[in-house]
Amino acid sequence: MFLTLTLAVVVTSWVDLTNEFQIVTFPNEEHTLSFFTMVHTRKEGTRVDIEVITGTPIEINVYADSCDVRTPQTQYWCFKGVRCEIPLPRKANFGSYYRKGTRDAMYLGNETEVLRIVVRGFDSTYRIRQVRGPESCQTLTSDNAPFCSVLSDNTQFSYWGEDNSASFIAKDRNAQEFYNNLTQAFTCGVTDHCDCPPQTEDCRRAIKIYACQSIFNPCDENGLEKGPTYRVCRNVEYLCGRTFICAGIPRLTCNHTFYTIGVEKVDDRNVPLNNLDDPEYNNDAARRAGIIALIVLLVLLAVIVLAILAYIFWQRSSSLSSVVFDESKLGEYEAM
Repeated sequence: MFLTLTLAVVVTSWVDLTNEFQIVTFPNEEHTLSFFTMVHTRKEGTRVDIEVITGTPIEINVYADSCDVRTPQTQYWCFKGVRCEIPLPRKANFGSYYRKGTRDAMYLGNETEVLRIVVRGFDSTYRIRQVRGPESCQTLTSDNAPFCSVLSDNTQFSYWGEDNSASFIAKDRNAQEFYNNLTQAFTCGVTDHCDCPPQTEDCRRAIKIYACQSIFNPCDENGLEKGPTYRVCRNVEYLCGRTFICAGIPRLTCNHTFYTIGVEKVDDRNVPLNNLDDPEYNNDAARRAGIIALIVLLVLLAVIVLAILAYIFWQRSSSLSSVVFDESKLGEYEAM
């Protein structure tokens, strides 16, 4: 008696991701795998967009192509109706979130790296793509960001995110809510012990810029996602006359390292060394003018001190010169 087996083999190859969506359907009989490769470098922005169109959630596993930097795989799950994006490092924080053990994670390469993405699922249809460089970011318009696009300080940048208006509209609404909360926080309370100047139009403008850039995240010229700058944060404190600590939001104080410009030098404890001064803190001309003014004040103080000492010496000399010795009293002193 012979047993005949029929074996069906399906050869699946690696597919390079592009900026065009690729649609994949998994059958409902059993779990199926699909394989993709993507190019990644920390020198430019990279975004991988995944959307489950129908069916059950899918499992995403990311590996480094190079064994030298390979670590345990990074794993994510994507669900229908939820925006799904493989998180890649921001410019301000490359790799620290992905570091495993003593070796650098696969996202830390200075040169171009190839990452391998394995998708696992069943009874579902999804689409996937990769966008790189400036294509990772979009501009603000009156259609996709009616609240934040009003100010030129915001529209001068492009921002990290998908190129559909629904995503940016949601962020714009979040930015408006964040602005309202910050405006309330920077409003003086009845028992407030901090400095409490009136809230000006410049103050509210600075808060709006901060709120929008915090929610949208600006991009640099290479499409890398950034956070608000130290200057944007300090403008709020300077123009509103109170700090984030006094506003009751210490987690946003301006000496945090997630502000991408201005906090660059650290001590041996990795604590930023920047002082919280006025918004001209990084203006060389203003710094030189301050140093010159300090030197002038010190010279004037020295001149005043010398003048006072000279006057005291002159007064003593004048009083001594007016003393006249009476020789007629000499005998009386000798008799004593």
